[in-house]
Amino acid sequence: MSPEHRPSRAWYGLAAVLLVIAVAVGVFGTVRLFTGIANFEIDPVPASGPVTLGERPLAVWQEGSAAGVTCTATNESGAESSRDLRGSTTFTRGSRTWHKVTVIEGPPGSTHLLSCTGASGQASIGVSDDPDVWGSVRDVAVVVLVSGLSAVTAVVVTIVVALRRRRTGP
Repeated sequence: MSPEHRPSRAWYGLAAVLLVIAVAVGVFGTVRLFTGIANFEIDPVPASGPVTLGERPLAVWQEGSAAGVTCTATNESGAESSRDLRGSTTFTRGSRTWHKVTVIEGPPGSTHLLSCTGASGQASIGVSDDPDVWGSVRDVAVVVLVSGLSAVTAVVVTIVVALRRRRTGP
């Protein structure tokens, strides 16, 4: 192959940029995922009283066994605004284990009246933004896809350029 048909070394630079993108997306995505998990908090609230929604639906949790505890919520017009989820999700941090018992849905900023029955003196009720499990799965898939495609493309470009630049014969 004649030297004028060989790809320039600039292609190695493109491969390096793609590899940097792959690493950066992988690191950013991993840090974002673990930061979200590490910052997840359940705020204790009284078993009955008003709660205000943020941007996401509000999950209601009970510490300890969720058996026998029922939580419902009504919106400002008195309509039911919660759905029963006992046993669907458990969250443990340190020695505290929380069980999701319901999710309150409504417009952001709306106030709802929470009423939990069957909560004994040992049980604590708490609330948090409802975890977006499918959103996390989607985020991981995007990170793996973008990072993986960038890394594979970088390797392919490097191999193709190296093979095409290799001198064949005298």
